[in-house]
Amino acid sequence: MSTDLPSYEQAAALVAADALQLHRTLPAVERVGLCQAAGRVLARPLRADRDQPPFARSTRDGFACQAAEASTHTPLLLIGSSRAGEAPAGPLRPALPGRS
Repeated sequence: MSTDLPSYEQAAALVAADALQLHRTLPAVERVGLCQAAGRVLARPLRADRDQPPFARSTRDGFACQAAEASTHTPLLLIGSSRAGEAPAGPLRPALPGRS
């Protein structure tokens, strides 16, 4: 068995040939209801006609810390949390003594 890698042109030709064969074996496009769509692949891209949600909102978890504590490169102490839609319990307390 050869250990030589194919050239770019050879590799591109192999991929193109496999893609062509795959395209020939794909089932016909069919329309199904949303409840029957689970596990299927879209035949073309689906694009939303508006942003969701329709207002500015973070969809990621985040952390707040004081720069003086973060720059020590030591583990930070968790002092509180808030759930989506809740305001924080209050301002961050001052940096812990000996950790600034």
